[in-house]
Amino acid sequence: MLNELEQRRTQIADLQPVYLEVCVENERLKSAEFWSDWVYPEGAKPEDIQNELIDFKDLIDRFSKVLFHSTGGRMSKSNYTVEAMCSEIDNYYAEGLA
Repeated sequence: MLNELEQRRTQIADLQPVYLEVCVENERLKSAEFWSDWVYPEGAKPEDIQNELIDFKDLIDRFSKVLFHSTGGRMSKSNYTVEAMCSEIDNYYAEGLA
């Protein structure tokens, strides 16, 4: 009985890395499926996609300038959390620097 339990534990331990790899691959595929509609919408031409990406980059650039202005130059990248951005803007205005 003990030997059988030990064999099953070994089998489970051997399968665990494979299971984790499958989980990671599934997440990667879900992410790819999400983006496929954005990058390759039905009937889109490469020029259309390029124009949309240019518009998106322009939007991010403008947002960064507004964030820079709203925080007195303390932040300028759009990769902060919403909470961090709002907090920094609130602090900037609370200090009377605006």
